[in-house]
Formats: sequence, structure tokens, C-alpha cells
Amino acid sequence: MEKQEEQPWRVLEFYSGIGGMRYSLMKAGVNAIVVEAFDINDTANDVYQHNFGHRPYQGNIQSLTAADLDGYSANVWLLSPPCQPYTRQGLQKQSGDARAFFISPDS
Repeated sequence: MEKQEEQPWRVLEFYSGIGGMRYSLMKAGVNAIVVEAFDINDTANDVYQHNFGHRPYQGNIQSLTAADLDGYSANVWLLSPPCQPYTRQGLQKQSGDARAFFISPDS
């Protein structure tokens, strides 16, 4: 019986920055294709495009609908949310910052 080759994971990369998560995925040897990346920062998107030959979707991801996301038929979502809520130079609101992702231990 012939072994069927596995289809690559279809990946969405949120808060893509300059592509650190994508690079890690590639270096790990995961059979995957990034079908879309998302970042609001123009400079980061310039670097991402230089690094990977693809310019991320530039805009606020809060405007994306479930139908938009379903349209990518992604198997995996990668994300590296903004660190500003937790840095000394940020507003230091921690999980009170709207950009922070926090799961309560009671959840």
C-alpha cells in the first residue's frame, strides 16, 4: 500500500511582527503553509515582506469576522500578542489592557 503524503497544515499568523513565529515553524520542520499573516504595524510588515516575500494583511484584526477567518480554512492559528501591556515602557496595565489576553484561573 502506497503511503499518502500528509497535507500541510494551513496556518494563520496573528500579530505576525517580522515573522518570528513563521520562522520558528519553518525551523521546526513542520509541514505547513502560512495562508495569511496579520499585523497593523507598517514597518514590521515591510520586514516580514522582505523576509518571506509576502506582505501581511495590514489592519486591525478586530474588524475580521468569523466568516473572514473561516474563509482561510486554517488548521492552526499562531499568535504572539503585543507585549506592551507588560513592558516598562508601555502603560503597564497588565491584563487590564485591552490588547492583553488573560485567562482567569477560575475559567
